[in-house]
Amino acid sequence: MTTPPDSPLLRIVLAYAANGWPVFALHTVDEAGRCSCGCADPSCTTRGKHPRHDRVLQPRGLHSATTDPAEIRRRWQKWPDANVGTPTGTAAGRVVLDVDGPDGAASLTTVAPLPATPMVITGRGWQYYFLPPEPPLKNAVKFRPGLDTRGEGGYAILPPSRHWSGQRYTWGVRPADQALAALPGWIAAAVAPPPAPPRPDLAAAPWATPDPGLADRLLRRALGKVAAGEGRNDTGLWLAAQLRDNGFGESEADRVGRAYVARCPSGPQPYTPAEWARSLAQAYRRAPRTPWRRSKGPDPEAVMTAQEEPVSI
Repeated sequence: MTTPPDSPLLRIVLAYAANGWPVFALHTVDEAGRCSCGCADPSCTTRGKHPRHDRVLQPRGLHSATTDPAEIRRRWQKWPDANVGTPTGTAAGRVVLDVDGPDGAASLTTVAPLPATPMVITGRGWQYYFLPPEPPLKNAVKFRPGLDTRGEGGYAILPPSRHWSGQRYTWGVRPADQALAALPGWIAAAVAPPPAPPRPDLAAAPWATPDPGLADRLLRRALGKVAAGEGRNDTGLWLAAQLRDNGFGESEADRVGRAYVARCPSGPQPYTPAEWARSLAQAYRRAPRTPWRRSKGPDPEAVMTAQEEPVSI
């Protein structure tokens, strides 16, 4: 049986793979702009852009991207007019800035010119390919008007795929003619998640001037609780919270807690450093509370057995 010759489209797809660009098959649109997925919604802007699915040939969408010529031939023999997708992100070795329509073009006028880098002309704008940054770039939609990014877990559409507008994607600057540039810092900065607020566990309480002897008294109180039958984990959490509330930083509290681990009655199973670490983290995820001695009202721990030493908490 004679193997049919590769179509012009298949030869282009195989060339991508030969140059290390994994590919997968996307739905396509006909000349009337109708998507091969069967969606008849004329306002849908993802026509011809979503992955095809086949439980044998392409079971995992973009995660089925491959550079294997045999796999690629099987897919494009089944879907000879399929649009072409390629993953983006660190593993793929490339990320994309998608400039969409007049809004995207206007946004680019407000920043420094983009460096020379491979570029695709799309149905409504341009896609610029860059080296993946560190930390990894996430996918972002309209992080500025008309600007999207394709990074970790994303994908881009390669020429000569057909856009739903009827135009075909074409290379404005080919990868063979221009190496990938580093991603401009303003893109990474605009897409990066906002910095996390300071953890309350990293700062002592605002009233903090810990009593030098308080840590020892709290430790002895905790050990007394366990000796009286209270749970070691519950008491460990109590100890961590008391240290936090009385102005001890997390590292100081950890030193007290390690002494608690070493001296805690073992019972059938020893109390472990990992159990203390969980209690410490749980307590220090929350902001310090005002200890009773800094607020009005009676000491909630004032009623103690005769053998317990009073502790200011």
